[in-house]
Formats: sequence, C-alpha cells, structure tokens
Amino acid sequence: QSVQYELNTVNEQITALTSLKSTGLWRSDNCKELNGLIKTQSKLKCAINRLKTNQAAQCRMRKNRRLRMTRLLDNHPEIAEEISSIIRHTSGKPSLE
Repeated sequence: QSVQYELNTVNEQITALTSLKSTGLWRSDNCKELNGLIKTQSKLKCAINRLKTNQAAQCRMRKNRRLRMTRLLDNHPEIAEEISSIIRHTSGKPSLE
C-alpha cells in the first residue's frame, strides 16, 4: 500500500512537470527531474508487480498445501488422528482452552 501511495505521488509530480512543459516554463533542470521521476515510476511499477506475484504465489502455496494434507489424510487414515490435533481446519485465532 505504501508503494502504491508513493507511485501515486510520483505520477502526480510527472503530470505537474508535463503541464509545466506545455505552458512554456520548461527548463533543462526540469528535464533531468522528469527523467528521474520516470525511472522511479518504472521501479515502483516493478515493485508492485513483484508484490502482486508474490501474493498470488503464497495463495497458491497455501491452497496446494491444504490439498496435499487432505490427500495424505485420505490415503493414510492411521495418522489422521495424530495430525488432526495439530492442524486447524478453520481460520482465525485458536481457542484458549
């Protein structure tokens, strides 16, 4: 979320500089600043994409882990009693019993 906020501020700065360019108040130091902002923007976009792919990969991993565990318990019912005390089937906080 902070990366997205940072990207939004960089985008606002880029639009401000491009509007400055259209008004005719453009200088050479503005060009350097714009190039730096564009590089920052591309880095932030890559960071957001990396975070999104990591989030999707973690979701797939948790889903696959649950599927493997259910297959294991179906194939080996003798260990199901031992493992069922370890594994929670519902999300959230465990009870304080």
